[in-house]
Amino acid sequence: MEILTERGSNKHQNGELVLESKIESILDLHTFMIQLIARGDSLSDVLRALAEKLEGHFQWKTYCSILLTDKAGSLVLAHAPTLPLEYQKMLHLIKTGPKVGSCGAAVYCKKTVISCDIEKDSLWDDIRQEALRYGLKACWSIPILIDSRVVGTFAVYHSEVCAPSAHEIDMLETCASLAGLAIEREQRIKLEQQLQAAHKEMKHLFKNHQGMIFKYRKENGQFIHFFGDGQLIEKIGLNTKECIGKSLSELMSPEIAAQKEMYYEQAWNGHETSYEGELNGVHYIATMNPIFRNGKVTEVIVSCNDITELKKTHEELRETQELLESLVNNTGDAIATMNASGQVTYVNPAYVELFGWQEHEILNQKVRTVPDQNKAEFERLCQSTFSDKKINTFETERIKKDGSVIPVSITPSPLKNKSGLVTGTSVIIRDITEQKRIKQELEENKQRYESLFFFNPDLVYSMDVDGVIMKANISIQNTLGYTLDEVKGKGYETFIEKQFCTETSGYFKKALQGTPQNYETAAIHKNGQRVFLQVTNVPIVVNKQIVGVHGIAKDITERKKSQQEMLRLKQKLELVLDSIGDGIYVLNGNREIKLINSAGAKMLGYEVQELQGKTPQDTFRCFYELEACLPYQTLLDGNIRYAADELFLKKDGTSFPAEYVASPIWENGTISGVVVAFRDISKKKMSEEYLLKSAKLEMAGQLAAGVAHEIRNPLTSIQGFIQLLEAGMNKPEYFEIMRSEFERIEDIIGEFLALAKPQAITFQKNDMGSLLQQTIQLMNAQAIMQGVEVISEIEQDLPLVECDKHQLKQVFINIIKNAIEATHYEGQLLVSCKKSHSQLHIMFQDQGVGIPEERIKHLFEPFYSTKEKGTGLGLMISYKIIEEHQGMVKVESEEGKGTTFHIYLPI
Repeated sequence: MEILTERGSNKHQNGELVLESKIESILDLHTFMIQLIARGDSLSDVLRALAEKLEGHFQWKTYCSILLTDKAGSLVLAHAPTLPLEYQKMLHLIKTGPKVGSCGAAVYCKKTVISCDIEKDSLWDDIRQEALRYGLKACWSIPILIDSRVVGTFAVYHSEVCAPSAHEIDMLETCASLAGLAIEREQRIKLEQQLQAAHKEMKHLFKNHQGMIFKYRKENGQFIHFFGDGQLIEKIGLNTKECIGKSLSELMSPEIAAQKEMYYEQAWNGHETSYEGELNGVHYIATMNPIFRNGKVTEVIVSCNDITELKKTHEELRETQELLESLVNNTGDAIATMNASGQVTYVNPAYVELFGWQEHEILNQKVRTVPDQNKAEFERLCQSTFSDKKINTFETERIKKDGSVIPVSITPSPLKNKSGLVTGTSVIIRDITEQKRIKQELEENKQRYESLFFFNPDLVYSMDVDGVIMKANISIQNTLGYTLDEVKGKGYETFIEKQFCTETSGYFKKALQGTPQNYETAAIHKNGQRVFLQVTNVPIVVNKQIVGVHGIAKDITERKKSQQEMLRLKQKLELVLDSIGDGIYVLNGNREIKLINSAGAKMLGYEVQELQGKTPQDTFRCFYELEACLPYQTLLDGNIRYAADELFLKKDGTSFPAEYVASPIWENGTISGVVVAFRDISKKKMSEEYLLKSAKLEMAGQLAAGVAHEIRNPLTSIQGFIQLLEAGMNKPEYFEIMRSEFERIEDIIGEFLALAKPQAITFQKNDMGSLLQQTIQLMNAQAIMQGVEVISEIEQDLPLVECDKHQLKQVFINIIKNAIEATHYEGQLLVSCKKSHSQLHIMFQDQGVGIPEERIKHLFEPFYSTKEKGTGLGLMISYKIIEEHQGMVKVESEEGKGTTFHIYLPI
């Protein structure tokens, strides 16, 4: 057998000097490593220095390696400064075991393993060839332990077969101990960081808790509050900071404090306690949980939930049950009793309501509410209750008649006779579905809050007091193009555009002083592009100390571009408005003029600046109350309104007639203002009056021939009877006929004068059928001369219409006259009138030449006529008259077949 040499001895030196030198080297190594650990060097730097220091200790070629265990129990290479790279890759993530080399065996056995000759050592059966391939002949490995737990190995490889000396064993043990110390320190630091992070997250959770969580302890006989947070605190009218350090009597009235002190005392004595309270109109339920340390209560955590709405619901239920005679029947909990035979002997209404079975289906029957999977539990409960054992309230499940399973809390109690013997049991069953739901919601909220930071669509980040970014969410990449690793550890100024750095730094400092900041700034994207950001900075407070700043940044680059585009469009709009001849002004929601063009201001006699910020009611429109002002009505309901003739007051006190349109301005579905376009119609009104007079004169002239013909007929009759009277033929009926003919002549002349002479517009109730018959009679002579037969189809008992009969008669004459002139000899003109829904439908249908389709749309324009000598005024005036009567005119025509005019008048 080959004899191994101890490479650690020096045969040419004195033994005592060698020993002293070895001890000194161990002390130097120990001192050096303790300094590294003490000054806070990273674990990686400490382990690297340890490996390099040990390799320098040996006077021959050695290779040091440090392997650490992972969560799965495998070995992960931490440092091996000089081991061949390929062998390092083989060492990474190797399993531990009795035949996985010296390191694997050292971890597996938790003891030092010395392989003096790798080629012959059975420990290396699984990986021997890999080690020999790189010239590794021996390996000394020692496990790294922390509290008897293996966290890794420290090993030295040799290029020759050799065994360690006692000094070298000591050196290995020292290195393993130092490595364990460094690893333990690193684990402790990470644990502290995790605890700090957990504390921050928990504080954030408490802050956003919809209820209220606080702590108290007993000092000098009083219960002092030393922590509190949650949205319910402010809701009940308290302030978190003002509550800290205060006792019950300092926060509440003596009566309320005395009531609560009983519950405080119970919890301080180690009993979990719950109670309901009310403060400033807010009802809540408080759950008090004592915290034990070394068997003694050191503090009590109180969790409060707002049950105002729940309380209100219970109160409403109680009011509906006031007629019930017993407390049991009034309770909202289900109550039942059972005898020793397991039969139900009583259930209250709440029980029936909760489970769905009626009393006759339950009484004197076995319990039907226990699911199959809970029957064993139920039997144990019954046995314990009948054995008179105390059973605390517990949670379980019960089944309803419809088959649904609900969570319930059950409080069982034994029923005893006068002798003290248990004869039955009672249970109070409470449906805790809502409590379970709330608990589930709390858990979901906790998870939601944890993900709020990382999955927020906006860029969220946190900085220390020096402005160094400690953490950021994934939105940093979408916003600025950087990964989380690229921004971590860098100051925020690195990403801010230079011209904004000073201003941004000022906001950061104000946030560090405790004042939240909201501002806009510009950052530089990784691709070099400018990114505008809307930033909110809030201080990070831990243990009442500001330890950093949270930032929330929203990318507003597109919004900035839109604002610039809107400014450009506004300028263009102002140029367009100033070039328009009509007046245009804009009202905001407060009825103030925000914009008016130059033409509008000039029409009103003002300068533009004089009208801005004023209301129309204070300036150029003072003739109506607010309710009658069309722009104001449009501002309320969003309907477009048109005014054909209203007076606008000028600055000098004069006025002018105007027509205008009021249109709403919609923003995000709401009315933000009104645009009013107006025009001075003084000249237009003068022209219309002139045209109306001209049209009447023309119509009167054209009617003259027809009137003359119509008068000639009765005159001929009268002349004939006069001749008979002269001849001595005197009969009384002659005078009656003559009188009738004279009345006819008088009617015809009256109609003619009514059309020729201007009349004041008077709206009265009129019979439209009678009005049409009179018009047909008037125009009949002209129709006969033209060879046109007028046929009337007028419904009986038509409703009266509010109208000016003279104006409508003028409309009917215009249309009938046009129809007669357009109809060939032996043609017909049909005039009909009937009621249609809430309107009166009047129709004039001729058999004339018809009107081309492209001309129909111009019929009601002034000076547009289809007749050779027509002025085009008749139909324009007719259209205007129908419009003033709130009616409508519709024309249908086909060339060669005739034209139909439809007139619709409101009833």
